[in-house]
Amino acid sequence: MLVDPDDGNEERLAASEFDLLKIFAENPNRPLMRDWLLEVTAHREAEAFDRAIDLRITQPRGKVEIDPTHPEAIRTVRGVGYMLIPPKSDPPVPTPLRWRHPHLYMLMCDIIN
Repeated sequence: MLVDPDDGNEERLAASEFDLLKIFAENPNRPLMRDWLLEVTAHREAEAFDRAIDLRITQPRGKVEIDPTHPEAIRTVRGVGYMLIPPKSDPPVPTPLRWRHPHLYMLMCDIIN
């Protein structure tokens, strides 16, 4: 479980969600291949037209995105896989990324370091 230090909201994470978020936090702004994500989280090789990782991505997206139908944090990279865009505050960006729980990324970074 992760707790947002600003408001005390608790976010429960399944082991598979934690594994995915940990991998994304270790590789920010880097496109990660769908097949590789499936291999390291499900411990099996992807098969042709395997959509299992796409289903697994929807769960953590629902926990980090304000609007999971229009993802800003875990983005789809067409033909490749997915990429985590960390929240930015310094320097300010014209359209700041909005995370449902902005401290989730920082908490994940603390856990892996």
